[in-house]
Amino acid sequence: MAIVVVVVLKRIFFTDTNTLWGVIKYESEIESETKFEIESETKFEPLLTDDTEGEWKRELLGRLDAVRKKCGVLCSINDKESLDKHLVRVPNTTDYEFPQHLEAPVNCRRLFELEEIDAADATIPEKPPNELEPFYTLDGLVGVDIKTIYRNIYLESGKTKVWTEEEIKTLIQGYKTGQLKGATYGPGLALRLYQTMKESMDLKEKSVLVIGSELPWLESAALAAGAAKVTTLEYSAIESRHPMIETMTPKEFRSGYLNGNLTADTYDSVLSYSSLEHSGLGRYGDALNPWGDILTVAMAWCVTKDDGSLMVDVPSGQDKIHWNAHRYYGKYRWALLTINWAPLTPMSSTISNHGTRLFKKIPQK
Repeated sequence: MAIVVVVVLKRIFFTDTNTLWGVIKYESEIESETKFEIESETKFEPLLTDDTEGEWKRELLGRLDAVRKKCGVLCSINDKESLDKHLVRVPNTTDYEFPQHLEAPVNCRRLFELEEIDAADATIPEKPPNELEPFYTLDGLVGVDIKTIYRNIYLESGKTKVWTEEEIKTLIQGYKTGQLKGATYGPGLALRLYQTMKESMDLKEKSVLVIGSELPWLESAALAAGAAKVTTLEYSAIESRHPMIETMTPKEFRSGYLNGNLTADTYDSVLSYSSLEHSGLGRYGDALNPWGDILTVAMAWCVTKDDGSLMVDVPSGQDKIHWNAHRYYGKYRWALLTINWAPLTPMSSTISNHGTRLFKKIPQK
């Protein structure tokens, strides 16, 4: 007996300038693997199968399947072949080194619809499940060391930090006078980052997004460099009492985009220091997600102006994951982390003992 499946197709004309998709797209009324295959250029093979054992693993793999279906190409670049496919090469330079970069289509609205990427999980497994190893390691390109397991849960802890106006004013004055005290990673590093903001980023009267911050040292540096407004994106709730700094959680970030309060014209620059390398490893009570760092930067790209800039610092060296502490970014993961951002500084250029680099947004084509 033949089985006939009827699929109704709609022709949709996109006017959303926050996506890199073409103007005409066909979408099935049935949410299925077919859509993933069109958008990701990769055959969708579910992680969750009938043979998957254990409630925790079934929930985890089912959630990640939902993420993969919506994030499309970003979650399908998982090996050397797919990396090479999206590499923008410059003659007479080495692959993945300055000024090489990756470009891939991003459907911003679908990313911000993903409630799954904000999931909390206090399980903190001692190693990644076997099903996820190819994604964490880029099919063997990235090594995994399993040493100390950290349990620093504060995601949705219910505690609200308070940043006072007085402490922020003191930090701003410290940057301007060079007599800085209280910066998270020490005054020397903070002052060097501040000089980079002033000399290379032009933050005067600009709107800045900071990804990940427990204390307002980076925010204060941006204000000292002339920024008009700074917004901090952080897992835990923060109350800022300074009129030029506001804060939001990932859930508020997503809802802000979906209700139209955040758009591609919202931020001029994005800053992140020693934060992204932790995303999706479970250390802080966040659910496992091999693409956690990549999706965070992609969402920041969605709300940054076409001439916007990015300054990001992560541990650098050979591509590796120190489970569950953090990732190390080498030529592969640096390029993957900053998809659709063109490097302005080489991978070997560092401001800190991590690796601080500057990028320019590659706008919609």
